[in-house]
Amino acid sequence: DEYLLLKYVAEDLKTKFTIGAVQTAYANGASMNYLKRDMNLEVPLAKTGVKYLHHIAVKFDVGIYFEANGHGTKHIYFIHICWLLQWRKLCYILRDGAV
Repeated sequence: DEYLLLKYVAEDLKTKFTIGAVQTAYANGASMNYLKRDMNLEVPLAKTGVKYLHHIAVKFDVGIYFEANGHGTKHIYFIHICWLLQWRKLCYILRDGAV
């Protein structure tokens, strides 16, 4: 099940990196609850505006930020990208049934 794999990967990521999903007060409450409760991520709030979201997101190894209007992005330190690519390879192997 893809959901269980995503949850497992997220749990493993949290043992290696700090991960945060920064939102504004205008964000959908259901998304915030999902990120906190189901994904067990830290979800700090920022003032409205990408510049405020970005300022908080860069404090995490992997920072994700978005506003209710759809503006946002992710921030990942380059050193962690190689590790993340290892997970990508595993996901393709599992998806293609090669295991």
